[in-house]
Amino acid sequence: MSAYLLPADILLPDFEKTDASAWSVVACDQYTSEPEYWKSVEEQVGEKPSTLKLILPEVYLEESKDRIAEIHDNMNTYLKDVLVRHPNKMIYLERT
Repeated sequence: MSAYLLPADILLPDFEKTDASAWSVVACDQYTSEPEYWKSVEEQVGEKPSTLKLILPEVYLEESKDRIAEIHDNMNTYLKDVLVRHPNKMIYLERT
């Protein structure tokens, strides 16, 4: 086995309780400073668990103190109520 492909403990949402379409969010550089994009994503996500609630887009840097505290709260909530540990597993992703 290659030293670059080793099992790990992986946290993934319980998709029987979590909406997969709300969970994943595209947060790439082309959108990071566009408030319209983030507002539309916030509307789509609503109150559902989402990676949106775990990131701090550049457009919100001025609100970082409050947003970072909220991100920490969301992380703790997700660890307790959303994420499921998959011990000793692998995810293989091949990009082309």
